[in-house]
This record gives sequence, C-alpha cells and structure tokens, in this order.
Amino acid sequence: MLADRGFLRRTGSSWRLERAGELPLPETVQGIIAARLDALGEQEKSLLQDAAVLGKLGWLGALAALSGSEPRELERWLHNLERKEFLRRERRSAVAGERQYAFRHVLVRDVAYGQLPRAARAERHRRAARWLEELAPDRAEDRAELLAHHWLAALEYATATGQDTAELAVRARLALREAGDHALAVNAFAAAARWYTAALELWPADDTERPRLLLRLGRARWLGEDAGADVLAEASEALLAAGDREGAAEAEALIGWLLDFQGQGLLAEEHDRRAVALLEQSGPSPAKAFALTNLTAALMERGATEEALRVGRQALAMAEALQLDELELPQGELSVRQRRTAADERRCHAQHELVE
Repeated sequence: MLADRGFLRRTGSSWRLERAGELPLPETVQGIIAARLDALGEQEKSLLQDAAVLGKLGWLGALAALSGSEPRELERWLHNLERKEFLRRERRSAVAGERQYAFRHVLVRDVAYGQLPRAARAERHRRAARWLEELAPDRAEDRAELLAHHWLAALEYATATGQDTAELAVRARLALREAGDHALAVNAFAAAARWYTAALELWPADDTERPRLLLRLGRARWLGEDAGADVLAEASEALLAAGDREGAAEAEALIGWLLDFQGQGLLAEEHDRRAVALLEQSGPSPAKAFALTNLTAALMERGATEEALRVGRQALAMAEALQLDELELPQGELSVRQRRTAADERRCHAQHELVE
C-alpha cells in the first residue's frame, strides 16, 4: 500500500521511506488490504473480486466468463495484479488448457470477496458453475466438488436477496449428489457424507429419488464411521415402499453388519435374514450375494454350522457365477476383504472356514 501511494520508493536494491509523518496506517490487516483494493482501478478491482468468487485459485477462462470479457482483454489487467502482488500465475493448472492464478494470501481473497454485495455473489457463483459445467469432466480436478460449491453458494445468496431460487435448488441438489458420488468413488467417505447430507436438505420429501440418496448417505457413513444405522433404516423403509427390494435389502445387510460390529449378533442376524428374504424371489445379483455372505458369517458366529453351510454354498455359487472374486458390494464401492474392523475380520475368518 505504501509503495502504491508513493511513500516507499526503491533505490537500487533497497527501499526509501518518504513523508514518514503522513503515513496512513489502518488499524487492521484487513483494513490495509481494503485500502489497497480501493486504490485499484475499476477494471482491476472487479477482476480481483471475480477471482475471489472462484476461490483461492482461478482460471483465465473462468474469469472471462464471470466478467463477460474476452480472455485476451483480461491478460493486461491480470499482469498488473501480478505486478502489484495480489495474484501469482501458477506453473501447473488444475484445469487442463487453462492458465491458472492464485491469490498470494488468503486474506486478500477474503477481503475482496467480502466487498461484493450478496446479489452480485449469487450471479457470479451462477456464472462460475455454468463455466464449469461446460468443461469436460476429465479437464478439471475436483470438478464435481467445485460445481456443488458454486451452485450451493448461488442458491444461498439468491435466497438471502429474495430472488427466485426454484431452478437453483434443483441444480444445487443434483450437484451435491454428484459431488457425494465422486467423493465416495475415491474413498473420501467423510466428504461424501457431508455432500449427501447437504443434498438431502434440499431434496423434496416426496421425490422418488430420495430413498436412493438416503442409501448413499447410509453407505458413506457405514464406510467412514461404522455408523449410520438410523439413516439405513429410513432408507430401507422408503426403498421398500417405492418397490426397490434390492436397495432395501442392501440397507438391511449394512445394518446387520453395523449391529454385528457393536456386538449385537442376534439382532444383526435378524437384519441379515430380512435382507435375504427381500431378494428370495429375485435372480442372482451382487446385492443378493452380499446379503447371503453376511448371513453366512452371522450363522457361523452363532454356531449354526449346517445352515451356514447351506447358505454359504448358495452365496459361493452366486459369487462365482457373477465373477465376484471378492464379493464386491453393489456399485463396487468397497470389497468385503478391504474392510479392517474386528467384525469384518471375524466374518472373513468365518467365510474362509466355510470354504475350506
């Protein structure tokens, strides 16, 4: 700020302070940053605020989309912001084919963002989301998470300013679900649970896709926390009411696994039996193989060897027919042998004994 206003001048390799008695020193760091921003030209300040909407990182194409300008028109202003040490150009970009910029300090980003009115934030987040949607999924790292962030932010600020949010609500909940799916696929279970929870808050109670979303959330919590029985129970009831017996059976089997982990073997067996019964009339499927495997392990733990052998042979034949080498869960989220809890070890041991 002092250099901008002529109080500091470079002489060779050092700086010289001039007019020391007139130094303007705001009381806070944020005040210093705000004073620097206010000294920028209108184009530079607006561009920096656009970059703040994008986050700690921004891209030339995205900045052009937010400002409605051509990328070439922005290059000179971006060079000025680099020279004044607000931004820096990065060597590697998270978006293929795009020039990437980063704020030199997160406080600069926070102050620039804070100066934007809420209505302006809503519109800029909307434009950022649309730009991301036009990118091919393989061009951007964490595209799903960024989309969810921008659509949700657009919705929140549009709601706060009394705008029509019907379309934004739909886009936000779909983006949140997609972000949850992406996080679950890369084993980021806690993040998946957060995204799914946020999506459920926006999902209509009577929508036909809500039960499956409940199952996704329950599965994420089961994988990440060894918890989620309440969500899975709600999912099972809703899925059964919707006629989705396979989804309900998976929810019941996961509840059984959780109860077994908590030492409630008999209650776990009830849910395992319910899962198998739901799919009794259906053909072979990964969900049915998983339910049968779960029940086999529960029976082995209780010492019901004869029934365990009968159910286990059925599970083994189905797994071989479907080429489920490790009895993968539906959607391929996680194989049984990849689990590392005491309950899992007991169940896997029971399966090995049965096969032998």
